[in-house]
Amino acid sequence: MEFFQKLLAGYQQWDTGQWALAVTAFTFIAYLLEKALHIFSRMHRYVFPPKPAPIPFYQVPNPEQPTPQPPALPQIHQISAAPPTTQVIGREDELLELRQHLLATGGVKITNAGTIVQGHGGIGKSTLARYYVDKHGDEYGGILWATADERGKLAEDLAALAPALDLPPNALKPLQCAQAVLAHIGTDSRKWLLIYDNVTDLDTIKELLPNSAHLIVTTREATGWDGFATLRATTLGYDTIDAPAITLLMQTADRETDHAGARDLAEALGGLPLALIMAGALVRAEGYEFADYQTRIADVIARAPKNIAYPDSVIGAVQLSYDRLPKDAKPIADILAWFAAEGLDAALLTDALGGRVWEK
Repeated sequence: MEFFQKLLAGYQQWDTGQWALAVTAFTFIAYLLEKALHIFSRMHRYVFPPKPAPIPFYQVPNPEQPTPQPPALPQIHQISAAPPTTQVIGREDELLELRQHLLATGGVKITNAGTIVQGHGGIGKSTLARYYVDKHGDEYGGILWATADERGKLAEDLAALAPALDLPPNALKPLQCAQAVLAHIGTDSRKWLLIYDNVTDLDTIKELLPNSAHLIVTTREATGWDGFATLRATTLGYDTIDAPAITLLMQTADRETDHAGARDLAEALGGLPLALIMAGALVRAEGYEFADYQTRIADVIARAPKNIAYPDSVIGAVQLSYDRLPKDAKPIADILAWFAAEGLDAALLTDALGGRVWEK
């Protein structure tokens, strides 16, 4: 007690012995506290044991189950060109060449994979492109067939894809909207095929070239396509009885005999697919012999005006078919000619708009 009284009285009066005793006492007290805390901690862990750490769980993929794939986007196929009305004959080699050009991704300087299908009118450029769509279209998640003889028409056809791509509505002009569509196609997970049909020159489409899509361009212009792969469409052969031009003519005319007459007519028509199809259809409809048609078309060709866009045989075949039309059908053909008749059908006139304005 005396020690604690002195302690309370003031540590300033302590001598050396008292300081030594105080330090020893405090050290001993600290030791006892440490032991007590240690015992308490062990008792607490015994009464309240810690929760065990979770064991890591690793799931090994089952090699027998296929890897789940993200849901595929819906197909977008906007193809305005109608499929060929007759079987495509003699185009297998060109179809294969076109396929090889398009699969050579990165081999084209201007766009990622583009091919020019070049040739004069009536040789079957658009038919070859449509044939490619028929044969390989299922491989593409997106297909657009665009009329591209003018930049404005091409831009409008591209811009029409915007709703199908869920692009937000905007007030962009057709050219800007078309470029936005092409930019979206560049990031789209679908595989795309674009057909620019009847292009006049590169300047027409230069601002509307895709970066990552297969592109087919049909054109009559033979020059100015540096940087593209080029496929020259050719006429069909007629040198043998089973040559493609004769086979096409016989099938279209629904004839099984007179291969010699078909060969002579095919030669007179220059093996041009469009002329052969039109000739065969008229022979079938009118019951002509091949020689009769050849005589008639020779007379028409001699009188027909020259046209740099189409060979004489095509012009002659068109004129003969036009002459056969009934009187009331010719004005309709004249009207459709101004609208570029490809892709138009009779419903344009037979299913015309109704209502009071139409009645008036």
